[in-house]
Amino acid sequence: LGCRGSFWPCPCIGMRCLHIGMRCLRRSVAILRRACPHRSAVGDGERLPSALLVDATAGIGSIVVPKGAVPGVTKLAIDVGNARRAMLTLPQQAACGDVIRLANEGQRGWRCDIVRANELSYVTRAMVPADALPGSSEVRAETPDGQMIRVTVPKGAGPGDTLLLTQVQRSGRWKFSKIERMEYDLSAPPAPSQLTDAVRHQRLFESVTAAGGFWNQKLARGTAPPLCVPGVIALEEVKAGEELGSVPSSLFITPIAVRQHAPELCLAVDALAPFMPREQRELPAQAACLARMMVAATERAETGTKVDTATGRSAVWEDFASVLLGETLADHPYRSAARDPLAFRQIFSPSPEAEIIERLAWCVLTRYKIIRQGVSDALLGPGFTAEIFFRAWLLIMTRAFETGGNRTTMVPGLDCFNHRPQCEGARVRWDPERDAMVVEAIRDVAAGEEVLISYGPLCNPMLFRTYGFTVPPWEEPGWTFVSM
Repeated sequence: LGCRGSFWPCPCIGMRCLHIGMRCLRRSVAILRRACPHRSAVGDGERLPSALLVDATAGIGSIVVPKGAVPGVTKLAIDVGNARRAMLTLPQQAACGDVIRLANEGQRGWRCDIVRANELSYVTRAMVPADALPGSSEVRAETPDGQMIRVTVPKGAGPGDTLLLTQVQRSGRWKFSKIERMEYDLSAPPAPSQLTDAVRHQRLFESVTAAGGFWNQKLARGTAPPLCVPGVIALEEVKAGEELGSVPSSLFITPIAVRQHAPELCLAVDALAPFMPREQRELPAQAACLARMMVAATERAETGTKVDTATGRSAVWEDFASVLLGETLADHPYRSAARDPLAFRQIFSPSPEAEIIERLAWCVLTRYKIIRQGVSDALLGPGFTAEIFFRAWLLIMTRAFETGGNRTTMVPGLDCFNHRPQCEGARVRWDPERDAMVVEAIRDVAAGEEVLISYGPLCNPMLFRTYGFTVPPWEEPGWTFVSM
C-alpha cells in the first residue's frame, strides 16, 4: 500500500512508516469488506476460513457451515485417508448453519447434499441406565452440536428405555418430551449344523478363488483343541511361509463399497446421521446394507435357491452373507445387556464394564429405531428387524479388519480364523503389490491342528467387550482399569 518502511535505513523512520502503512491496510480492509457481496457472512474480527477440513476417510463426511465461510469461495478439504485430500468448493446455495453432507460414489465422484438449518429437527436422546432411580437420578445426553446436557429421569422410565428430548426454539433449552421403549426381540436364531456351516464356507472359498483370490486346499472349516470352536483346521501339514489365503481389495465390504452397491439405501441412512450417536457415523449404512444382504441369504436358504448368474464380487458377497448366517453371536455381551440391563449389571458389579457395554448396545438399537422411522420400507425391504440389524452390527465389529485407516473392512473368507496369540500359527498382512489381504503361516502347522492368528495385543475387557470371549489371565498382554 505504498509503504516500504522496512527497507529504510533509519529504524525510527522505518517504524513510523510501518505504523502509517498498517493504518492504510486497516482502512483498505474496511473498504473491501463494505464492497464484499458476502459481507453479511463476515463479522468484525472474524476470519475467513480458506478451507474447511472434512473427515471422510470412511467414504462419507459432514460439516456444519460456520460463520465466515463464503459460498463459492471457501474450499472443502476432504480427508480421504492415506494422507490424501480432495478439494471441493462450498456450494453457492449453502448458508451459515447448514449441514454439508459428502458421500464417495466411486467413479461418479463425490456427492454433495445440503441440509438447511431450519430443516434439522432439534431432537436428542438419552439412555436410562440400569441403576437409575426415576424422579431423582440424572442422565447425560449429547446434543447435535456436541454439547452435554443433563436431564432427570422421569417416573415411569425403566432400564434401557430412551428419553426423547426436544429443544425449545426461543430459549434454546432442552426439555423432556417422551419415553421410548426399547422392546425388541433380540433372540438369536438357531445355528446351522456343522455340515451346513462347512458346506457354506467351502462354497465361499470357491467363489473367492474364482474372483481372483486364493484359498489353500490344505485348510478347511472345523474344530480342534485348544479352543474347540469352529475355526480353520489344517487337513495336511502346513510349512512356515506357506500362503494360506488371499483376497483382493475389490472383494472387500467397506463403507465405500456398500455405497456403490446400494447407493439409495446408504444415502437415506446417511441423511439421518445428525440424529444418531456421533460415534462411527459411517457404520449404520454399512450395517443396514449387510443386514439386507443377510435377509436375502436367509430367503435363499429357506427356499433352497441359489443365484447361479452371480459372478465376481456379487457371488462372493452372496456366499459370504450365507456364511454369516451361521455366526449367530447368541452369547455376545451386547445381547445380554440389551435384553436385561439390570441383571447384566448385577453380574459385573462393582465393575463399570457393564455400564459401558450397556450404553454401546443401546446406541446400536437407537440407530436401528432412527433408521426404521426415517427410511422407507421399500429401501429396507422385508425382514429388516432389530435383531438382524443388531447382528449385522456385531458381525462388522467382531470380524472387520483395518485397511487404509478404515476399521470396518470385511474381508470374505479371511475372517474365520480364531484368536490365540500364544498358539499363533499364521499372520494376516496387506500386500500392496497385489492389492490384497494375505494370510501366511509363520510356523509349521501339523495336520489336524487349528490355524490360529492374533487379533492384536488386547486385554480381556476389550476382548470381551468386542468379541465376547476372554483368554486366561496369564496370557493377557496387559491389564486395564476404568476410572469413573
